[in-house]
Amino acid sequence: MWQSKKVILIIILLLFFNCSSANKNITSPEVSKTEDAQATEILKIIQEINQSSPATISSSFTAIGDSNGKKFNIEGVVFFQKDESYYLSFSDFIFKSKIVDIYRDMNRLFFYYPAEKKLLLDDVNKIDIHNYTGFRAEFAFIQDMFSGKIPLLADYSVNKVLQESGETYYLILENDQYFENIYIKKNIPEKILIIHKKTKEKTEIYLSSVMEKDKSIFYKKVKIIAPSINLFIDIKFTNTKINEPIQIPRAEIQKFKKNIEIIKIN
Repeated sequence: MWQSKKVILIIILLLFFNCSSANKNITSPEVSKTEDAQATEILKIIQEINQSSPATISSSFTAIGDSNGKKFNIEGVVFFQKDESYYLSFSDFIFKSKIVDIYRDMNRLFFYYPAEKKLLLDDVNKIDIHNYTGFRAEFAFIQDMFSGKIPLLADYSVNKVLQESGETYYLILENDQYFENIYIKKNIPEKILIIHKKTKEKTEIYLSSVMEKDKSIFYKKVKIIAPSINLFIDIKFTNTKINEPIQIPRAEIQKFKKNIEIIKIN
């Protein structure tokens, strides 16, 4: 059960926090004028994608993979409203049993585990990702993942730009803790590699099956590989709608059963 919870928490923390990070574009002195011009153009494309990210998302999804040699198969639904709230529900794919419901209301997070009869309360601005998952990532970075945005490191500088062929580029960014390598083809990012400078831990993110509407994009297939924690996740979204009116279930503590244990983390 803990293994499933850990996988779910990693998915959650990689997915739907969606608070825009304030990135600072600094060009390293070692970057040539040509690379600087290329980086400026690529970053402009990414910023346009992020500014046009979906106002709302509703979708079903499945997540299959392997964590430390243990296979998992999870299904769920998500309702997301930009910068304000979301609701996610995770169930076991085979037994259809509910594992956890997650609510976000502005900065408050609610994790409801019906089998354990527990409700965990946390704060978007204080949550410690590594303690939850063993997964090292910059919180400002992962907040943008899976909401139609391309995450960028906070306070990044441009390390290098490599042109593979035609309209295919590698944009390498860095800050004091991480390197970020973005593979972009025909103005659409398709791969992201994150490397922690100190530990050398790598996280590979593969983005595909792009959905477009009203200048917004959403990736319906996402693959995550984190060798340092022996994690592989393949996520597929179906019945996906973006930029359409939705109603998001709210976490109202008074409505939970009286025998539920409430634990405040932050």
